[in-house]
This record gives sequence, structure tokens and C-alpha cells, in this order.
Amino acid sequence: MKKIAFFFSILLFMGTLVANGQTRVITGTVTSAEDGQPIPGVSIIVPGTTLGTVTDINGNYSLQAPQEAESLTFSFVGMRSQEVEIAGRNVVDVVLEPSTIGVDEVVVTAMGISRDRKSLGYASSSIGADEFSESEVINPMNALQGKVAGVDIASAPGPGATQNVIIRGASSFGNNQPLYVVDGVPINNTQVRSGDNLNFNVDFGSGLNAVNPDDIESMTVLKGAGATALYGSRAANGVILIQTKSGSNTGDKLRISYDGSFSVLNVGRIPERQDQFGQGWSGFHALDENGNWGPRYDGSIRQWGYVVDNSQLLKPFSFVESRVRDFYDFGISHKNSVSASGGNEDTQYFMSVSHNNTDGVLPEDVDTYKRTTLSTKGSQRWNALTLSTSVNYSNENSKGVPSGQGNT
Repeated sequence: MKKIAFFFSILLFMGTLVANGQTRVITGTVTSAEDGQPIPGVSIIVPGTTLGTVTDINGNYSLQAPQEAESLTFSFVGMRSQEVEIAGRNVVDVVLEPSTIGVDEVVVTAMGISRDRKSLGYASSSIGADEFSESEVINPMNALQGKVAGVDIASAPGPGATQNVIIRGASSFGNNQPLYVVDGVPINNTQVRSGDNLNFNVDFGSGLNAVNPDDIESMTVLKGAGATALYGSRAANGVILIQTKSGSNTGDKLRISYDGSFSVLNVGRIPERQDQFGQGWSGFHALDENGNWGPRYDGSIRQWGYVVDNSQLLKPFSFVESRVRDFYDFGISHKNSVSASGGNEDTQYFMSVSHNNTDGVLPEDVDTYKRTTLSTKGSQRWNALTLSTSVNYSNENSKGVPSGQGNT
């Protein structure tokens, strides 16, 4: 019995020696690249395992790692994570660099002043130039759809029509539109239309249509009372700041960019309609009657249309399934934009020209929108004095059909 116990003790001792031989202790210090000070609380792990530790108050650490470990991963909030190779060393010192992603993001506020997002005392959301180039929109507000929390955008159906934008819900029974500021200058975004709110209303768009989305560098949405404090009572419903592109220091090299797109438009959904009963009016539109419910569709031959040249058309009184869908056509939209920019340390410039042509889903060319824009922006610096200029020109030509109620 004693021999058996002695035998198991020898096996246990040998297993301990083998286990101890498969690990090694790695020590080191983690410091900051900014000031060289030690960083406490840095997480250190062996990739692919659950082994890890953290640095103490002096930035020192000690970790028991497997012999086959090839690297260690160091991570800390506000610092860039690093994976450092061990390369047979027992002492591994690491210097972490600060990470500025999402921390020191710059936001353009009132009068074109740039501030760090973290220093703002109010809510703001921004999208960059890439969002506009990828979406290939005609109206800049379409690029915001689904990208900024609390912003509701409703688009009118016609080409070049108005975009209704509400930030954080309606606050009054009147106008709930935000204030639009382009390069520090408020613009008039009043809807251009004919007729009243209900009858014979044709929507020709608003002032924001004059802005070419390809010329936008960034768009910032200011929400809450902070926006009102910056721009006064006009910003009670929020502010949308648009900063257009400008020249850059390219070493006097000319940079030319082209952006083009071609789109096919179609009606996505047709409302469901009842297919049991025909029109209820008997030849005259009586506004005090419900014209949607008349005789049952029975397939009988009835008069159809007006008498033309003493001739009356006849057709079966039956439900036509695709008569609404077949009415609409495929719309076509194409866009071309060319820009040139460049400059040096003292002189910078930006120029662009764009053309948009959209033919909507209605037959023929009764709903079209054409826009041509020209934009120039430049700056010149003399010592402490800087002179900047910006000129924007837009020519819009649109055709629309009444979208309100009426009998014509």
C-alpha cells in the first residue's frame, strides 16, 4: 500500500514539473505616448486564451503565459489597442497612443465656428460627404433619412418636390420646420406652390433644392434649446447646418472629380381597392355622395365615356385589376457633377458644375425637374488676414401636376 502511495506521489510531482515547464512569467510597464506617464488599469490578455491581467497603479504588470504564446494584446479606454509580439522576451514594455476616434470629433456650429463634439452642451448629429456621394440624391435632405435619430423626413411624390423635416416631433400647430443654414448664412426654405392647401395644389419644391448634394462637405443637425440659443427664435424647431466643400492644400496641384448616376423610378405600392362594386355616381360627380359604392360588377355591357362624333363607347361593367398600375410609367433620373479644387498654404479654391434631369412616373413629360448649379469658393491669406468668397447659382425648371383634390 505504501508503494502505491509513493508511486502516485512521484506521478503528481512529475506532472507539476511538466506543468511548470509549459508556462513562463512575463512582466513589463505600460506608459502613455503623450506624457510618458504609466497607465493603470490597462487590460492585457493572451490572444486565443482566457489568461489575462491588468496593470497596477504604477503601470506595471505580471502575467503567467504559456510557452507557445507569441503575442500579448494591450487595450485601454481612449487608447489604441496594440498586439505586441513576445519574441522570446520575459520583459515587454509597451507605449500606448491615444485614440481620437469619436472623442475629438469636430462639429461646425454657429457662424462656421468649429468645436469639439464633447465640449457641446446640446445634442448634435453629423453626416459627411461620403453619405451624400453614396446616396446619389437630388435633394440633400433625402440623405438624412434613417441616419439621424429623432429626425422625421417625409418626401412629396413629385420630382423636385418639398421635403418635410421635423426634428423631435411637432411642437406647435403651425410651422414645425427647422432653420437651414448654409455656410453660416440662413436660407429661405419656403415651399413654392400654386393653389391652396387642398385644391389644385402643385408643389414646385423649396429653397433647399438649390443646394447641390455633391458640394456638401458635412451636415449637422442641432436639436433642443441649444440650437435656439445659437440662432434665436427662428431655430425653435432645430437647426440644420450645411457646410459646403472648399479648396485644400494640394501643393498647387489641380484635383478634378466627377460624379454621375442613372436611376430608374417606379411606383412601389398601389393601395388595395375593393373589386365588388363599381362607381356610385350616375354620370355626375356629386361631392355630397360616396362615389366608390355603386352597382355590383356583373359584366353587363354599359355605356362608357362621353359621346364623341355621335359615337358612344360600350364596354363590360367589370373590375379591371391593373388599370391603376398600368397608368404609371417608368421614371428616369440622371445626374452629372464635375468639380475642381486645389491650392497651397495661402490660396485655396473650389469650383463645381452639376446638372440633374428627372422625368417622373406619370406618362409623357408632365412631371419633370431639371436643375443646373454653379458653385465657386475660394480663400486668400495674407499673414493674419484671410479673405474668403463663396458664390452659388442655381437654375431650376420643373413641371408638376395638381396633387390636391379637385374636379379638373
